Amino acid sequence: MIDFHSHILYGIDDGAFEIQDSIKLLEEAEKVGFTKIIATSHYQVGNFEANEEKRKRIIEELQHRFNNVEIILGNEIYITENIIDLLKYKKASSINNTKYVLFEIPFLNNTMYFNHVIDDFKRNNYIPIIAHPERYKVVKETPTIVEDWIERGILIQCNYASIIGRYGKEAQKTVELLLKHNLIHFLGTDAHRPEITYPYINKAKEKFIKIAGEEYFKCISNINAEKVLKNEIIKVPEILPITKNIFGKYS
Repeated sequence: MIDFHSHILYGIDDGAFEIQDSIKLLEEAEKVGFTKIIATSHYQVGNFEANEEKRKRIIEELQHRFNNVEIILGNEIYITENIIDLLKYKKASSINNTKYVLFEIPFLNNTMYFNHVIDDFKRNNYIPIIAHPERYKVVKETPTIVEDWIERGILIQCNYASIIGRYGKEAQKTVELLLKHNLIHFLGTDAHRPEITYPYINKAKEKFIKIAGEEYFKCISNINAEKVLKNEIIKVPEILPITKNIFGKYS
């Protein structure tokens, strides 16, 4: 499996504090079956601004200490009007320096310039991937917005732990809904510190497989991520439209 979203690089965001934390996270990841981890440290202007050169140095240091799991360069970029400039000047990074970019939006508020940013990605030949939409208020309230995002060329990454309720019941219901309607393309742990996330991955994996089946799980846990790393095109499955039942609930 490939962990598409993690905060294992120490000392640069709200993830691993020191090198021992990073090593422990790598050991935990290997134990539950991950062979590669994309190091998607936060890049948020004014808060977390470790540039690409610094993050590459940390990756090299960690791989020298622990090479059983491959660490791959990336970022989780907090949405800003100048994301393209951040990528252009090597402040923030795409996934493995490909055309794929992982980004996040505010948890509670809509982003006024969301459409502008998506258009910028397209103009510059990037493919945007939105991180953990099941945790955003806008998606919990109106999950059909994810269908609109995918139709605009945005890909979707959800968190393993969401499906076992570790981000709350609403996030759990939302990720299950997205899964049932073929609206997930990648899975990540969003691991920040040891003993919190990786020990629960097998439990989450079982539930993903129970709901969506082995083949779909293989796609979103490994196959699609491999294609991203090779800068290949992701084949998006047919969307099964979300509807409302007679009680006004999404199903």
